[in-house]
Amino acid sequence: MTTNDALVLLVLAAGVFLAPPISARLGVPSAVGEIVYGAIIAALVPDLSRLPAFVTFVEHFGFLLVLFLAGLELDTHALFANGPGRLLRALPFAVAVPVGSMLIAALLGYAPVLGLIVGTISIGLTARVLADLSLLRTPIGQAAIVTGGLGEVITIVCLTILEEGTHGFSPLRLLSAGARLVLLFGAGFVVLALLRDLAWWRPSWFSRLLQENDPSELGLRSALALLSAFAAIAALLSVPDVLAAFVAGLALGVIFPVRETENTQSTAAPLRARLAAIGLGFFVPIAFITVGQHLDLHALTKPGPLALGAGILAASGLVRFLALPILRLQAGWEDATLIALVLSEPLTLKVTVAELSVSVHALPAATLTPAVAASTAGAIIFPTLFRLMLQRRDVRRAAAEPRNPTLAADGRAGG
Repeated sequence: MTTNDALVLLVLAAGVFLAPPISARLGVPSAVGEIVYGAIIAALVPDLSRLPAFVTFVEHFGFLLVLFLAGLELDTHALFANGPGRLLRALPFAVAVPVGSMLIAALLGYAPVLGLIVGTISIGLTARVLADLSLLRTPIGQAAIVTGGLGEVITIVCLTILEEGTHGFSPLRLLSAGARLVLLFGAGFVVLALLRDLAWWRPSWFSRLLQENDPSELGLRSALALLSAFAAIAALLSVPDVLAAFVAGLALGVIFPVRETENTQSTAAPLRARLAAIGLGFFVPIAFITVGQHLDLHALTKPGPLALGAGILAASGLVRFLALPILRLQAGWEDATLIALVLSEPLTLKVTVAELSVSVHALPAATLTPAVAASTAGAIIFPTLFRLMLQRRDVRRAAAEPRNPTLAADGRAGG
């Protein structure tokens, strides 16, 4: 390890340690703090922006873990809990925002993947905001989670198709890409079926995977082995490994559900906690710090990049409010507006889409700074607007309710 490598590692470790408490003190998501930290370090010490090979690997593995954890967090049991009706009501918005954003971008002469950055939907930041406000189990929370979960799947599939398109679109290539995607999802289904059968016939084999105090951490090793296996399958099929990581997380999430069901106790919490600890505690923060190191803060002082960033930020909110009539399938106008707000800024996945789009040359490198800056600003603005509007709604509803329901009922009966 060279002196520069050691300094880079020290700076990254310091950012991983310092970003969360400072971000919490400022009231912003930790990912925002990590990106800003990386950008400041790159501006102050440009030599540290030249990343060693091992840091580049950790960065890419961090983005794989982002998608793996996204698949793992997707509560498939909740998606199908109330039958197809809820899914059918949520599907139009989940499709319209990412796909519609890409079409609008193409019609305006921009790269379709830029539209996908605008229309990215995810449940990562959304779930955390809803959990902080104790709204996850409310009707508005469930509607947001179901819609965001479907949108997350559609966003990742769209990213995969666009990444394939960087090699040139042709009917034969599209057919080949579709066949490889089917093979990847087929592999996920086979793994899912095998794991479910093993869990049924050999429950003792799985009990150790879920143990809280296993010194060899077999559960954690198995999960990372599953992620690595799907990444290898993706490489063999020439399929983007980010989609493979999402499918791997989705398969593991189905086997070890996020909450208790009628026949299955949620004993997977320790495994999920350890996976989140290793991912969100090290690999993912380093990935976001290195994203910050790739940014050119001086570019934001120029009219072009600044206008692009402002346009991405405004379009992220606008495209969702244009789709508000579709959200009316799930809730009234006020609640639909709240759902649109809380789904407006999926910071983690949006930055992932931007970073991967630049890495596969689907977007020029100069686009990364405005896109990440817009996502970072949106992760502060939209959740704040959501909280303010929610507070106003609750105050208005509380004022409209009678202070003594019994007396009010007697009064109505007497009238």
